[in-house]
Formats: sequence, C-alpha cells, structure tokens
Amino acid sequence: MMDIGKRMMRDAIKDGFTLTVYYDSYDDGYYAYKGTDLETSWIHATAVDDPEILLTKKEGLWTYEQWAFLVHGNDPSETINDYSVPADGSDNWLQTWCSNNG
Repeated sequence: MMDIGKRMMRDAIKDGFTLTVYYDSYDDGYYAYKGTDLETSWIHATAVDDPEILLTKKEGLWTYEQWAFLVHGNDPSETINDYSVPADGSDNWLQTWCSNNG
C-alpha cells in the first residue's frame, strides 16, 4: 500500500501542481526540492521526519498555493498530519483530496 502522503503528491502532480518540499517551514524560503518528479520529491520528503509540502498551480493570472504537513512516524495511512484550509471556508484541491482519500 502506497503511503497516503506519496499518493497525494502523485495525484497533485497529475492535476498540474508543482511540489516544493521544505525540511522546515516554507516561511523560511529555503526548500530542498521544487518540481514535478514524484520520486525525487518523495526522496526529499522522506529525508526528514516532518517535511512541509507546498502545492502550487498557476491558472491564468492566478497562482494557487496549498500546503500539507507530513509526519513520517505516523502510520502510512495517516502521514498527512495537517493541511491548508481556505480562510473563507471554500474547498481547495488538497482539502477535497484529503476528504475523499483519508
């Protein structure tokens, strides 16, 4: 069974998102990997116990950003520990994916 964090990353890439893997918080601006290769992003995502994954997708003039916090000490079906939810209460890709897959 594939780790749920890796499944989410695979599906995000398929849906046109670019992944940025941070070893700490994305607030610090330093990332370990940015791109759309699942295996490379997963190697970096598993290099630390609790990476933060930023999903970015451009559509016209808009850029959509969502994040997921992974904890590799959890069961593989519970690796996604937290994720972004829009302040206005609307659904986003990640929230919908987690609701349907978690």
